[in-house]
Amino acid sequence: MASENLQKKGEEMEVTLLTEKEIGGKELKFHGLVVETGLHIGASDDGMKIGGIDLPVIKRTIWAYLNKNNSKDPLNGELVLFFDLEKQEFYRKFTEPYIPGSSLKGKIRSLLEHFFGIVRTQVEVFKSPDFPKNDLTKNCKLGMPVDSGWLYAFEKSKISDQTKALTKLIIHAFGDSGSLKDKKDKKTSKEETPYLFSEYPEISRFIFRDCYISKDTRRMALEGQIELFEQKTENSIDRIKGTVNTVLGGLRISERVASGVRFDFQVGIRAFDETEQKLFSKLMELGLALLQLDGLGGSTSRGYGQLSFIVEEKEKSNGDEKWKLKKWNIDGKKIRKLREEIIKEAVKWAKK
Repeated sequence: MASENLQKKGEEMEVTLLTEKEIGGKELKFHGLVVETGLHIGASDDGMKIGGIDLPVIKRTIWAYLNKNNSKDPLNGELVLFFDLEKQEFYRKFTEPYIPGSSLKGKIRSLLEHFFGIVRTQVEVFKSPDFPKNDLTKNCKLGMPVDSGWLYAFEKSKISDQTKALTKLIIHAFGDSGSLKDKKDKKTSKEETPYLFSEYPEISRFIFRDCYISKDTRRMALEGQIELFEQKTENSIDRIKGTVNTVLGGLRISERVASGVRFDFQVGIRAFDETEQKLFSKLMELGLALLQLDGLGGSTSRGYGQLSFIVEEKEKSNGDEKWKLKKWNIDGKKIRKLREEIIKEAVKWAKK
């Protein structure tokens, strides 16, 4: 188990990588994720090119190792971080896609806030005549992630303890807004602390790493066995004329990460006790399950961004326990069970 100790309020914090630790109360190790349908996480383009790609994906340029004279060289496909002059003939400049940790974090947070009905509660509270309008809530905008300002508004609007507990859980897991520091309610001239348990933001519990393509995927791409990118041409059709609608942009070319590309995957949890570890592990598992069911990146409603997690799960066969590598199997029954467990434990945890 990879861990490090940090001090906070006299407590010891353990950082656990879920690639190496059981998650959700059972033995389950994450080994990576595979793109099932073209993935588009956009990046800016330096300039316009005639016949070029309109919507490129985010990439990075690296140096990679490839020994063309020895296909069995164990270093083939390795990322080169330190140059060895004796091996520089094997170094190749290489452009590859990656998945930013921020994209994973943002999408999973959004899915969980929708799944627990927090987004719907934001709309109801914001439109309510009881919505408190002061310095603590002036940054509360519909469509924004929940933070302590929203939690303060929920408290004043008599929202259920369950929703408030889940909101606290989401804020702790993904982080709070730093824009609320040292705010004062001008109507009462009273200092109010909107943060959850202290006058400073709590450290976020979830850690999302950038995902880079696996060593074997990089090796096969360097050897020309697979393509990492694909282009998809799209258009908008005029409903009356049945022709391309030039007003809406006409033909456009989107770049996507090709199906079958595999990425290494790693997330972590900061926890201060065993109870927190179990609760946040279940929340992470639920978030990852929703991501696999929904998708990542742009245009998921049009077939883009379907992902599958590759896990190693402990199974029993003829009385023996064996680790088996396979696609993560998620169904509605597991989702509902996780939801019920998280709600029950979150209400208890929030009262501490």
